[in-house]
Amino acid sequence: MTTYKKTSILISLILFFTLAACGGIKPRARHSSQSDDVHSTRQKNETDDPRMLASLNLTSQAEKLLNEGKYDEAINMLERSVAIHSQNGKNYFFLAEAWLMKGNINLAKEFNQLASIYLKTDSHFSKRIKDQKTKIDSYFTIQ
Repeated sequence: MTTYKKTSILISLILFFTLAACGGIKPRARHSSQSDDVHSTRQKNETDDPRMLASLNLTSQAEKLLNEGKYDEAINMLERSVAIHSQNGKNYFFLAEAWLMKGNINLAKEFNQLASIYLKTDSHFSKRIKDQKTKIDSYFTIQ
């Protein structure tokens, strides 16, 4: 085989593999309206991160367990959720709630403080965290 043929084959192979690799890249979909563009960074991060999604799913299940009075099961699930994504502040809020219901005020206070750190920009949870803190503090003033 001549040098020209070898070079041509080599260039053809390089071109083929380069184009084949580019074929797998999908273009990003364009947003059709402005309302689609107006999502908070927090919401995008929550839906983009599979660990956060898994953690939020466990948090939701744990909240249901809390509402059913199954505090120990809820605590176990919330601890698993924290292990998956430790920055999910909702875990700490519900851990504080669970420990408050079980009567461990010191742990409830610690988890309430963590919730206030991780959820300080979440307007929905800010009031709930303050109300929870008031409840926790009332236990200390009674004793």
